Amino acid sequence: MKKTKKAVSFVLALVFCFSAMSYVVFAGGESTIKPMATDHCPDHPDAGWGTSWGSTPNGDLIHHYTCSVCGFDFDWDFCSFTGYGDCEAPSKCIICDRPNPTRPIKHDFSEWKPYRLYHYRVCQNEDCFVEEREDHNRDGLFGEVGGPQYPQCTVCGYVFQD
Repeated sequence: MKKTKKAVSFVLALVFCFSAMSYVVFAGGESTIKPMATDHCPDHPDAGWGTSWGSTPNGDLIHHYTCSVCGFDFDWDFCSFTGYGDCEAPSKCIICDRPNPTRPIKHDFSEWKPYRLYHYRVCQNEDCFVEEREDHNRDGLFGEVGGPQYPQCTVCGYVFQD
């Protein structure tokens, strides 16, 4: 019984070790590597390291950690950009300081939408949550033929029935 437990534990440990170590595979010139469970080059553990930029096959931006002696890519990580929620805010990777090349330069606002107290419009760019609000303009008139006339916002069309 003890020998069986030891053998199973040993096999599981080997499986875990081999699954934790992965190597660089290139498909069509782009790196498809998986993160490794190491923070240094296996052949040069005391050497320095550098970073280089790249992307995954589906376009996610990544940076490689490369051995300064042999150039082996021993690890990688996704770029995590600042400026989430506002597409006009500066956006750089928090690890490698690379600017975000996929970031829109300016807001792309929707049409004005009415709300009881104001009208608003939102930016339609992905991951941007900026909204503009303005007070209604009561200079327009709305009314049915022969019926009462109500003030109407000339920007969003909201009818004030007060």
